[in-house]
Amino acid sequence: MGKKWHVTYYSKQDGSKPVGKYIDDLPYNEQTKTLSFIELLEEEGPNLHRPYADILEDGIHELRIKLNGQKKTA
Repeated sequence: MGKKWHVTYYSKQDGSKPVGKYIDDLPYNEQTKTLSFIELLEEEGPNLHRPYADILEDGIHELRIKLNGQKKTA
């Protein structure tokens, strides 16, 4: 299945990307898992549902990644 959606990381006014830095700072195995979830998001977009994603409110979605026994959201 090919990528249908493009994931864009939030950029601050100074040009930094907090999500990118967060991913870069993860241990390798957690980085790999996180990037695979983002790839799944690129394939499914807003059609990605639990357990991978959830709707918070007013059309705001979160990507739900479980790393080392703890849920992390991006």
